[in-house]
Amino acid sequence: MFKLSMVVSIKEAVFESIALKGRLEDCIRKAYTMGYEGVELSFPNPWKVDIRHLKRILADYDLEVPALSTGLSYLHYKWSLTSTDSSLRSKAIEALEKYIELAEPLNALVVIGLIRGECKGIPTDKAFNTLEQSLRECCRAAESRGVTLVLEPLNRYETRLINRVEEALKMVHRVSSDNLRLLVDTFHMNIEEPIIEDSLRLAGKLIAHVHVADSNRLAPGMGHLDFKSILSVLKDIGYKNYLSAEILPIPDPDTATRATIEYLRKIMACL
Repeated sequence: MFKLSMVVSIKEAVFESIALKGRLEDCIRKAYTMGYEGVELSFPNPWKVDIRHLKRILADYDLEVPALSTGLSYLHYKWSLTSTDSSLRSKAIEALEKYIELAEPLNALVVIGLIRGECKGIPTDKAFNTLEQSLRECCRAAESRGVTLVLEPLNRYETRLINRVEEALKMVHRVSSDNLRLLVDTFHMNIEEPIIEDSLRLAGKLIAHVHVADSNRLAPGMGHLDFKSILSVLKDIGYKNYLSAEILPIPDPDTATRATIEYLRKIMACL
């Protein structure tokens, strides 16, 4: 029904909600041995990625890359699509163009999450307009390579800009590119959406990628979210792509990684 992937990253990644961090091949091997079909890759600096070496490792374990996550570029370097510093905004666009270049041979999506910035001290209308301009530039690069960008609503404690699915849809319609779609994340939705299932139905066919984490950012099944209901709605709206776990490594990376796949497969078996 849905394929399952785990977000993985380098040891130095400052973002806590990545269960598997370390040497890339070790993380990929672990995801493979636990039964995942894919790994979502999170890199701070796309220029440091050796794509040929990466493709060899992926081929060795027959794993796909559903998406490249870009938020570490903001957390590590402050590259932001809405920055009032033109050099940081330009660098964010350049970085996304590089992520898009990497995504093409991997047949991967590129995530537009925290790389939009936190937008503190910037009027919302101004930040929204700046993000629209930046996304138009990025979409031109994506269109030229046949890569899809996915805009992710994030909760209010991480950014002031685009917290709800409704707001993300407004941006997608404003940019009006076939290469811009939505990423929905159950953790953020639990904070921002009145009813998660209704928001999923609202987004419908525009959903191209799904992040899963429970209400407390732990592995699915370790909080209070009703994943049977959520996955049922995804099935009903025709979503057939990856569920990608972006979770805290609690109580430890192996337990969190194993618990995720066991729980989600149990839920899917009942749908």
